[in-house]
Amino acid sequence: MWGGSVLHPDILEIDETFVIHRRKRGVFSGDQTVSIPRNNVISVEISKFGAGSDICIESFTRSRIVCKGFSASVAEKVRQLLLAARKTDQV
Repeated sequence: MWGGSVLHPDILEIDETFVIHRRKRGVFSGDQTVSIPRNNVISVEISKFGAGSDICIESFTRSRIVCKGFSASVAEKVRQLLLAARKTDQV
C-alpha cells in the first residue's frame, strides 16, 4: 500500500509474519525500513485529517510505525486486517 507524497512515499507491506514500513528519505538516499512481527502488534490508531489519514501501529516492545498520507479507506482496511488477525491468534 502506498501513501504520502509522490517524492517521498510511505510504503506499508503486510504479509503473514511482518508489518514492514518503508519511507524514502531523499531523492539520492536509500529507504528507511522499520518492521514489526504481526504477532507483536497491540494497537492500530488512525488520525484523520482532511482527505488523508495517518496510521500508527504499536507493538509489545514499544516499536512504532507511523505511516502518513493514506486514504481513509486504506487506513481502515489496515486496522481491520491487523486487529482481526490479532483476535484470531488469541482464540
